[in-house]
Amino acid sequence: MFLLSCLTLLWGFSYSDVPRVVVFLGQPLSLPPGRNFMDITNHFHWKKGTLTLGKTRNGTCVSGCVETSKIFTNGTFWKSRVEWEDEGQYSVEVYNRYGVHIHRAEIFLQITDIMHVTLGESPILPPGRTAPEELYEVQWSKGEQLLQKLHEGRCIHGCAERYQILPNGSLWLGPVQQDDGGTYSVEVYNEYRISIHQAEIFLQINNETSWGGTTSGGRLSFSAFILISVGVIILITMWIIGGLLYKFTRKQRGAGDKVMGKSMIYANVKRRKGSGESHQVTWSNEKDTGDPGGTLIYMEDISTFRRPQGTD
Repeated sequence: MFLLSCLTLLWGFSYSDVPRVVVFLGQPLSLPPGRNFMDITNHFHWKKGTLTLGKTRNGTCVSGCVETSKIFTNGTFWKSRVEWEDEGQYSVEVYNRYGVHIHRAEIFLQITDIMHVTLGESPILPPGRTAPEELYEVQWSKGEQLLQKLHEGRCIHGCAERYQILPNGSLWLGPVQQDDGGTYSVEVYNEYRISIHQAEIFLQINNETSWGGTTSGGRLSFSAFILISVGVIILITMWIIGGLLYKFTRKQRGAGDKVMGKSMIYANVKRRKGSGESHQVTWSNEKDTGDPGGTLIYMEDISTFRRPQGTD
């Protein structure tokens, strides 16, 4: 039992010392050999576990180089698209032109998924495809912030209502807000406090609201763009119609006292002081507002009008 514990500790330390490369699912992959090798006569041998991925000799690929994966002359292993099954530990062996072993490097490739959620949703973040079934201790973090930790199924840190670690190691989040977006990581430990599983997931918050628009900082959706465009067109149309109505009203007012195409001539009759029944009649195209009851006369053509004899 003591020997088994020592071997487990050694395996755990060696596992944690391996450099880790995190790549999003579906993205291209480039794994460097650990050093910058400029001599094209070097030989490179890449493996995933015990499976050979490719070999080069004197700058020429001799094994495993296909359209979707290859080894460059500097020893970098490239793949066009990563899948879940690509996650694991990779190793490269480097030999010089004489076949002498000169370098070895190991890299652990971790595949990170992207989860898209909408504001207000309550997502469940999975612990990863390779998570162990028995979880002695599991903790979730966002960046450097520890969110919650479970020990033998009991919460011992961050026991809040907004997030909760489920029995299978998944993390439940309450209604998400804009600042909840980012990279979340989960780590599982065995009873010897050795990390036996790590995984990351990127949470992408979509800004769409229930009416199809976006919150501040997000791009407008197509439906919101249509609504705004229709609103602008309606405002412009109302402005044009209002301008035409205003001009028409001004024109009607500027017509003065024209009625049915005929011009109005007012005979303003004034009583002369001290003259008995004598009156003063003034002909004008404006009504004398100081004398109510002026006589209204319609004329077809004002230009041919002649004042009656005996009027002032």
